[in-house]
Amino acid sequence: MPTVQFRTDEATKVKAAAIFGHLGITMSDAINMFLRQAILHGGLPFEVKIPPAPESVTVRSKEELREKLEIGLRQIEEGKVHDARTVMTKYRQYIKQELAKAKTKAKDQNSKWLSEEEFWADLEDSP
Repeated sequence: MPTVQFRTDEATKVKAAAIFGHLGITMSDAINMFLRQAILHGGLPFEVKIPPAPESVTVRSKEELREKLEIGLRQIEEGKVHDARTVMTKYRQYIKQELAKAKTKAKDQNSKWLSEEEFWADLEDSP
């Protein structure tokens, strides 16, 4: 089988390898999957575009500032705004549920699987 070499920065390589490891595939497997998908799609297997610029937060007048503040206060009163700790707690719970599903699927397929602690440790060790 021919060899293909490519260059990337260390942080990208480490983070990608950690993700692929959790999926039970190697970097080589992932690259082969990408190449096969490119062939099937007749091009890149995903959309490539420049993301839109973030909406400006510039306030042009005192009235506009007052309006924006009132909208924000209403959202807080309606419970539409949450503190970061609550959001992160819910996010981690969601991730734990998804990991449990993936772990069950991996066991069913006799794939290598990291423990939850190993998973989080790998992510924290990544640059």
